[in-house]
Amino acid sequence: VVALLQSFFRAFFRKGAALEPVLHVIAVLELVHEANGASATPLPPSSFWAPALESKASLVFKHYVEWARALESGTVLGAKAFNLCRWPWLLSATAKAELLKLEARAMQSS
Repeated sequence: VVALLQSFFRAFFRKGAALEPVLHVIAVLELVHEANGASATPLPPSSFWAPALESKASLVFKHYVEWARALESGTVLGAKAFNLCRWPWLLSATAKAELLKLEARAMQSS
C-alpha cells in the first residue's frame, strides 16, 4: 500500500494533479495503520512512512504552519482539507527532523 501511495504522491507533486486518488489511498492506509496498532505483532512505524515526503520539506512545513495556526486559533481543518499533519505517521523520522529544523529557523527569524 505504501508503494502505491508513493506513486500517488509523485503524481500529486506534479502541477494540476488530482488530489482525490491520494486521499483514497491515505484513507485505506489509515485503516491498515489503525489495525496495525491493535495487532499483537505490529509492523514497524517505518512501514507506513512516505519517503517521497522527505524531499518535500518546504511543502510539509507549509502544511505544518497551516495545521499549527488552526490548532492555535481553535479552528478545525475541514474534513476535506488536505494537510499532511492529519496523518503524522506518514512522515519518517528524517522528515520530522527536517520539519523541526525549519520550525526552529522560522522561530529564530521572527
